[in-house]
Amino acid sequence: MLKEQYNFKISTNNIGPLQSLNFNDNFDATNGNKKIAIYAKNGSGKTMISKSFSLCNKNEVELCSYNTTKLITKGQQMANFSFKLSPSSQANKTLNISLIKNGQTTINNNTDYIFHIFNSEYVKENIETNKYAPNDKIDGYIVGKINIDLSQDENNLKILKEELDKKLQDIKEIYLKNIKELDLLKIDKKTKEYKDFTFESIFQPVESISNNYSDLLAQYNSLKSLPDNLPDIQELAFQIQEEIFNTFDFLNTKYIKSQIAKDIREDITNNFEFISLGINKFTSNNSICPFCKTNIDKYSQQIINNYIGFLDEKESKMIAKAKEYQKYLSLQINNIENFKRDYKEVRSSFESLKKYLPSQKGNYFDDINNLDNTVQILAEIVEKLKFKIDNISLEIDISEKKELLAKNLQLIINTVEKINKKILKINQVKNKIGEERLLLNRKLCEAKKQDTIQSLRQNIANYKDTEQKYKVLKNAIEDKKSKIKKDKKSEVAKDIKKYLEYFFGKKYTFDETKFAIMFKDYIINGEMEDVLSDGEKSIIALCYYLASIHLLVEKESDYSKICYIIDDPISSMDFSYVFCVSRLIDTFCKSDNTNKNPVIVLTHNLEFMNILIKNQIIDLKYILSQSHISTLSKELISPYEHHLIDIINISKNGTAPTHTTANSLRYLIESIWKFIKPDLQNVEEFILQEELFKNNEYIITIINDFSHGTIRQEISYTDEQIKNACDCLVSYIDKNFPGQIKLIKNQL
Repeated sequence: MLKEQYNFKISTNNIGPLQSLNFNDNFDATNGNKKIAIYAKNGSGKTMISKSFSLCNKNEVELCSYNTTKLITKGQQMANFSFKLSPSSQANKTLNISLIKNGQTTINNNTDYIFHIFNSEYVKENIETNKYAPNDKIDGYIVGKINIDLSQDENNLKILKEELDKKLQDIKEIYLKNIKELDLLKIDKKTKEYKDFTFESIFQPVESISNNYSDLLAQYNSLKSLPDNLPDIQELAFQIQEEIFNTFDFLNTKYIKSQIAKDIREDITNNFEFISLGINKFTSNNSICPFCKTNIDKYSQQIINNYIGFLDEKESKMIAKAKEYQKYLSLQINNIENFKRDYKEVRSSFESLKKYLPSQKGNYFDDINNLDNTVQILAEIVEKLKFKIDNISLEIDISEKKELLAKNLQLIINTVEKINKKILKINQVKNKIGEERLLLNRKLCEAKKQDTIQSLRQNIANYKDTEQKYKVLKNAIEDKKSKIKKDKKSEVAKDIKKYLEYFFGKKYTFDETKFAIMFKDYIINGEMEDVLSDGEKSIIALCYYLASIHLLVEKESDYSKICYIIDDPISSMDFSYVFCVSRLIDTFCKSDNTNKNPVIVLTHNLEFMNILIKNQIIDLKYILSQSHISTLSKELISPYEHHLIDIINISKNGTAPTHTTANSLRYLIESIWKFIKPDLQNVEEFILQEELFKNNEYIITIINDFSHGTIRQEISYTDEQIKNACDCLVSYIDKNFPGQIKLIKNQL
């Protein structure tokens, strides 16, 4: 028979700690020898290898949202993973994976393999999420080997699938282009609206929003151009001279006129302030004018006396009151004129600042349209006071002006309060620009998502139309295959039942009808997380992994395409279970469906690696260390091997038994029991079922008495009797596992 040379390659670039791994080996696979084990200490990168394989099982949507930083070496932007396990003549049968940090993951799988990976990610995604209960949501069938003519239908299905993939890729490229636009704006990727803008989300209906992306982008640029250290806008201030409201009662009150001659009254009225000031400075015994400092003659004295007489009367006091009201009114008019100037300046500052702040777009500066009207009313009142000064006996009723003036002034006060609140708001926004920027970034993400969905509306409709055609044709093919297919759920259930029985015997069983794990007569699916130990959970996960191969295939011939990647299947297990797992892998690898399939076991457990090697479960053995894989040239020394060396030395080489010999006997027999018949309840039951052990009168008592350190007053067994037990065990191992004895003898 011609030898079939296989090429085994693994290369990595910036995959976790494996920054530069280049491994290449050739081996003879004539007899299907493709069972491989790689030993590596924790932290060497073996888990990164299994996680790289896991990417092959993700769909386009999952890959698009996959966090590549989990695999890429810290500080690097890109990574590559390459794998080959195929005939040396088939150079193109490779798996190549390219990763870009926070970017696209590209997978080219030309190996024809269907990768089935067991690692912590598999347990978390498939077992832990279901609280260690097997998932019963299984649909589909496996088509048998009977040939039916579906070539035309399957060819059409293939064409539709290619068309579907092309349309999905086109949609994806547009999506990534739009995401890149947001990235160029340096929007924080932790922003909720950015995180919600996933590739999956563009296939879902979205609630329409009023914000336009182009407008928001313009606002973004405006906000970006906001000058630093802009001062706050000053609030408006408006004062009311409350005294002006007394004017109306004064005007409407009739006062008695003085009897002084008209010309004197007019003279005093026209020069009231000046004359009042002079009279206040003048004293009765003063003969000098307080202003011009000249002597006062009799004529002047008479005029002064007339002035004094007039000012002492009621009319003069009312004229003084009227003059005072005129001052208040003039002051109010000046206040309004100054306010008009301030209002114009503040409004200009407000509108200028608002251009930079998108959230203030609807924050309008209120108009005040009654300022001129108010000034006019005040001026009219001033004019009325002039009439009153000329004739204080007039009753001037302008109460309608009072009401209108009060209304105008209150409206101004109310509007100023509203404006000042808006000024306070815009100042706060300006001074908290980070919050403004975050609000705008959120709107930009929402608007870009909406624009993307709208621009892809026809593309998505076409994709869904093709997808529907694909589904219809696929269902039609499934219907034609229905007569020659096996139910996937049923196949998975049968295997779970088989593997549970192998590990646990009758402790835990599987009800295929209820698709549930049973403890005695009780379903424990909902309680398994609390009921099972960590080791038992790991076993349940491994059982489901091995049974779930039926979920990977569509037809029976697909089984031969599965490549098994098993990363540390004995995590959290007691040592006794390690043999069970080893035996199960051995049985599984030799089954009809998998005997020629590639199996790659990765482990950091030295004992487990030794068991795989000693029992010839694997064909090829390697060690991964410091980003380098090399062939493991000789076996690793294990506790099992140490104990076996001691027993062989006693049996074959004349070495005398010691106080540890009984422990060695028990350790070896328990290991063999767990390896070949783990379903038995205890080691005593195992011994009684094995003919060689059963017929030896010493073994069962020696391992029970001497291995437990019991204090004895006399020697129960002679060295010869203990040697007899050792001979029995060596004969048993030589008969059932001859390779082990041969290896030990070669070492001795």
